[in-house]
Amino acid sequence: MIKSNSGTYKLDIQKRIASARQETRTLYYEVENIRSRIQDATLFKVASDVEMLSSDRLNLKLYNTLRGHQNKIAQIRWNSNSRHILSASQDGYMIIWDTVSGFKKHAISLENQWVLACAIAPNGESVASGGLDNTLTVYNIKPRNYQYGAHDQYQTSIRSLFKGHKAYISDCDYISNEKLITASGDMTCIMWDINKGGKVRDFVDHIGDVLVLAKFSDTQGNHESPIFVSGSSDGYAKIWDLRCQFAVQSFPVSNSDINCIKVFPDNHSFMTGSDDGIIRLFDMRSDCELSNYSLSANLHKLDLNNLRPSVSRSYPESPTDQISRVQSTNSSYDTPGVVSLDFSRSGRLLYSCYSDYGCIIWDTLKGNIVGALGMAGHLNKVNQVSSSPDGLIICTASWDQTIKVWSV
Repeated sequence: MIKSNSGTYKLDIQKRIASARQETRTLYYEVENIRSRIQDATLFKVASDVEMLSSDRLNLKLYNTLRGHQNKIAQIRWNSNSRHILSASQDGYMIIWDTVSGFKKHAISLENQWVLACAIAPNGESVASGGLDNTLTVYNIKPRNYQYGAHDQYQTSIRSLFKGHKAYISDCDYISNEKLITASGDMTCIMWDINKGGKVRDFVDHIGDVLVLAKFSDTQGNHESPIFVSGSSDGYAKIWDLRCQFAVQSFPVSNSDINCIKVFPDNHSFMTGSDDGIIRLFDMRSDCELSNYSLSANLHKLDLNNLRPSVSRSYPESPTDQISRVQSTNSSYDTPGVVSLDFSRSGRLLYSCYSDYGCIIWDTLKGNIVGALGMAGHLNKVNQVSSSPDGLIICTASWDQTIKVWSV
């Protein structure tokens, strides 16, 4: 009888949650309708007189291929020096690479093999990882010498283990050298303080798994990013200010999962990529969507034979693979969804990765496709694209265990 009552109670709670979600979405759409009535322009209309970019001006060339991982690469993160890049793979290692020489600078053995996210501190002295073990692990990495070359040696030690999430950690990033933000499948984000050795605060407002986050740049010289944006499977992007208790802005994005999110170089806007295959640009000042970029409307302009991957599994199946097989209808890799995006330094070019078509380059002002790396020479899904802070290098990462370095 107790089990029966417990099951009935849980079912009732699920129904109430579903009803609340539907009511919330309806209210958000009513707000959006009101916003659309007073929106007098879009980005494309304002930029109608801007000269179009020619594909001949995009001359990205393959500069290097970084090989060393033995399983698919989950995430890549640039160091602030625009030379070194951190990669996390489900082979149980994070590697710091020198993108110029192609050498591995350091390999970090992970506590948990099934990593989903990684981050590197602004000063480059620590890195962090999170994944299916629900734990954020911070590692100290300090070079024993600073001489140039491939033989710089690093010391590694675990500095902190942060346990507090009740589900997987989907994304993480440093907001300063001593503080981090994590996103989790438990529908929350958490800020951690390395010096204090624990959680500082929770960010609770989403009603679905929080899948991605991105920080805004520090413009006040405080050496800390006070604002970040999170994206969730509930289809909403929320702006958080560390000085406020609740989300300061909320944007309804899509009826599908938000897979990637990136702050625009102007530091007032951000872009989202979701399972529906549409990239959307939102502006915090106008409090609305400025433009969107749909691949399906431009597929006729692309040579699909050069964009589709020849998929072959050369690595053991991970728990994430098993989940994607069971829940294939919800997987971004079974749909033409956007899985990663980044910008050129000016923001004029948008680099985006699609589950089926590899890396596509957009003109953000005109909404046109101006280039396509496609599979970029990779033998499997291209799941990450990242532009260096100085804008001179583009890196693509793949399930084929390699990272390719592109430059002009």
